[in-house]
Amino acid sequence: MTDFYSTFSEKELAILAARASRVERAVHIEQGEHRIDVLTVNIHDEVYALPVASILGVYEDVAITMLPGTPPFIAGVANVRGHLLTVLNLAAVLDIPGQQGEKNAVVVATSGTVQVGLLVDAAAEVITIIQSKITPVARFNDNQQQAHLEGLLPDGTAFLDIDAILNDPGLVVDQS
Repeated sequence: MTDFYSTFSEKELAILAARASRVERAVHIEQGEHRIDVLTVNIHDEVYALPVASILGVYEDVAITMLPGTPPFIAGVANVRGHLLTVLNLAAVLDIPGQQGEKNAVVVATSGTVQVGLLVDAAAEVITIIQSKITPVARFNDNQQQAHLEGLLPDGTAFLDIDAILNDPGLVVDQS
């Protein structure tokens, strides 16, 4: 009789070991602690986290059609799986300096009945965080970026508040 693991390649064994490690970490999280899954995204040279519960999908290298006469925070519109979505330039919304890279990803986010695409440079990974480990952010003056932050993750990554972003009255374009 052969060993069960002898049928796997080295690459497959590495994948299984990584999965076992993730499961082991999840088991060690204290009972009763509320966990939240977050998607880390890159915006220029910075990393941000978005709550997975507010994300409907992530699409890479989506064609975005710019709309003339719109404010800089509107990247344009995109056809995502047959649905025409407004795409917000998250760097402009958060006032992050720098240029949009050649590659992009559109994170389709929702808050209530609002669905929009959020333009980021790349979607990185989904991680699980214990909610009590998220550090609240003090609100100083009228900083646009702080108004859209829910807090800081244990590693210092800024955790964005999708509801605050999508319901921000400053992002409403009214031509009347």
